[in-house]
Amino acid sequence: MSSGEYVFHYQRDDQVKQATPGGKVRWTYECGEGTNCQICCRLRDGNTLFAFDHAVVEASPEGRTQWLAFSELEHDNIACATRCLALVGFGFEHRPRDLDLAHMDVDYYIAALKCGSKPWRSLGLGGLTELGDKALAALPVVIENLALDGPDFYRDFLERHQQEAVPQLIKLADSQNPSKRRLAILALGELPGESEEIFQKILERLKDEDKAVRLTATRHIGYFPSQMKVAVPALLDIAKDVDNDIELRKTAVGSIVGQNARSAIPSMLELAAGRDFEMRCAGIRCLGAIGVADSDVVILLSEALEDDRISIERAAATAIRRIGPGAAGAIPALIRACAGIQDRELDSHSKNSLAQEVAQALMVMKEKSEPAVPELLKLAADSKLDLLARSKSIEAISSIGVAARPHVERMRKVLPEIDREPLRKMLRDVIEAIDR
Repeated sequence: MSSGEYVFHYQRDDQVKQATPGGKVRWTYECGEGTNCQICCRLRDGNTLFAFDHAVVEASPEGRTQWLAFSELEHDNIACATRCLALVGFGFEHRPRDLDLAHMDVDYYIAALKCGSKPWRSLGLGGLTELGDKALAALPVVIENLALDGPDFYRDFLERHQQEAVPQLIKLADSQNPSKRRLAILALGELPGESEEIFQKILERLKDEDKAVRLTATRHIGYFPSQMKVAVPALLDIAKDVDNDIELRKTAVGSIVGQNARSAIPSMLELAAGRDFEMRCAGIRCLGAIGVADSDVVILLSEALEDDRISIERAAATAIRRIGPGAAGAIPALIRACAGIQDRELDSHSKNSLAQEVAQALMVMKEKSEPAVPELLKLAADSKLDLLARSKSIEAISSIGVAARPHVERMRKVLPEIDREPLRKMLRDVIEAIDR
């Protein structure tokens, strides 16, 4: 140990030693759980560098302190680490003299939230989870920090204190600063439930003068499926306005979800049959998200499966799967799509992804997909497809149940052609289940 450097040991807050001459100190703190935390403190640029728990430790003779950066420490236990770290965090030169000791834990964590280092802020946020309603004192700092860390970082905190946070976020959504408005809408949209107050504020921001705010509001209005009857007219206005950029228009279509949005079906049929490739894909996906098996919808999706562009076919198969058994009229088109996969000149990714989507669409049809068994078996035996695509084909056969019994002999003949034992086992299990 070099001259002027000392080691202090204490285990309780009242066991505090005076600072050493020259301000050079090394402390070891042993927490109640028996975990040892060593925080090395040293002199830097004439300022004392040290850390302490909520014991009141005398500052250096000059009264100047500089806090140890979290990156220089290694801690596995958030609570222990936070108790051991500096009271007001990295970047604060003077520690406050007027802290309310009765609320010292809250002060610890709020101070950590104000730090310039994100790991320190993470420590503070983690500590607040243990304080219940006392943590509400940190809400103004959390709101201020949204611009620093983004709403996702504080999502759990905002959810726990949603009732108190919503009024402040709604106020922030009316800020003169568009970046703050966008962050407020982002945070509001991520909160659980379908609050009428939040919905109305997001709906209002669909017409914001700032493009980024409009895009964020457009994306998050889709989190309110129960309010789609109100939201659909505004979203269709955005989607149909060709002066809007394509990203905003596609986002508007993607936010139309659930059966409460069935009034949008005629417009989506029009988009899905149009010439704009990106909007056509968006319209097809939207029909699946609405989930209503109107005859016109099923006919259009069946036709889309005959398209020679993989993105259109894949979107159509996904939409059929989302609609479910009500779209059983598309089964012949799904079988044709299934039969054509092996012979088409597609890259490996395209073949596998299309095979997966078609198999999963047939899977939700259950016994109605019985005519598809021969083609599904071909996919299962195709060694050029990946394991996932082939296993989805066998799962689709399994979903048909006893209705697939007429194809048992064909399944047995295919078994030797399957080159992967996990797939052979899957098919053997299917045969056993349906041929009892």
